[in-house]
Formats: sequence, structure tokens, C-alpha cells
Amino acid sequence: MLSRSDATGSVRLAKSEDMPSWGQIQSTAMRKDLHSHLGQVDPQTLALINSGEITKAWTQSLLSPPSPKHHLLSAVNKGQVVGMAAIAPAPTMLAKPKQSPLAQRGADSEIVALEVSDWEKNLDDASRLLHAIVDMLRLSGASRVQIWLAAGGKEKIRFFSGCGFSPAGLRQGLQVGHESMVQHLWFCDL
Repeated sequence: MLSRSDATGSVRLAKSEDMPSWGQIQSTAMRKDLHSHLGQVDPQTLALINSGEITKAWTQSLLSPPSPKHHLLSAVNKGQVVGMAAIAPAPTMLAKPKQSPLAQRGADSEIVALEVSDWEKNLDDASRLLHAIVDMLRLSGASRVQIWLAAGGKEKIRFFSGCGFSPAGLRQGLQVGHESMVQHLWFCDL
């Protein structure tokens, strides 16, 4: 069983009882990403981000993973789930701009989600999650990982940049209700 720990916290494979915390952590992060990108967000749009629905979706992923290469990890600190991460094979890119570092060799893995309950106070938990991800991916033979980050998510961008991730020169729009948020693709060689 995977376990990466130090004196204050650990990372382990996710359990079904973690999923309500996952729903809460991710719904809070999504709201914060929207606010950081758009400033004012329509209350109807925020209402679409439902922690219960997110919990159900992650529970389904935990109970029926799409492949053996899909993994869910929980960061635990003082007995509480304070972070979550999901990894999967990287999807095939439909377009590879010639200027992108991923044009010649794309990523073979993707961090679908990596969130902590507070990006200003839980960087140690985020670091433990990322280290566990890297360990798992290296063991599986992966050599490059990617993640989509919200354009306005300064704490996350600073964290991933500090961990060796670089922008890939690609972006996408994420539609939430009537709002749209820009995400940039970041990558790192393992």
C-alpha cells in the first residue's frame, strides 16, 4: 500500500470514506478558481458546483476506475483528509502547436486533480501529494506528466512552477454554467 508520510501528515490511496471530504475540497477549490479568474461570479453558476455531486462522481471513480492506471490519493493530516489527487493516462492531444514543448513528445500521464483544503496553509500536504504522484508514475514507467491550471490560480501556479512544472503553451476554456474559465497546460519531466 502506498504511504508517504512525515511527522505531521501522510498520503495514502483514497478510501470511500474520504469522498465527502474530496467533494468539499474540490467544490471549494472550483469556486476559488472561478473567483480568481472572473472576480464576480453569478450565484447561479456557483450553485452548480455541488459538493454532493462531486462526491458521487469521485466515489464512482474510486469504485470503478476506468483503467488500472487511474489512481486516487488522499492527503491526511491529524486524522483529517486535507488534500486529494487523481492521476490518469494523459489524453491524446487533438492539436499540438509547433511552438509547444509537447509537440514532439506529449505527456503520458495527467494529474486530473490535485487540491488541498487551503493552498496558503497546506503546501506541505500538496508537496506530499505531488511526491507520491511522482513516485507512482515513475514506478509505472511514465516519463512526463501534465496538469491543467486555472489562469488566475496564483497559489497553484507558484506551487507547480516551484516544483519544476513549465507552461506547455496550450490553453482551453472550461465552461461552468454561463461562465468560462481559461486553463493553461503545464508539464514536467519525471
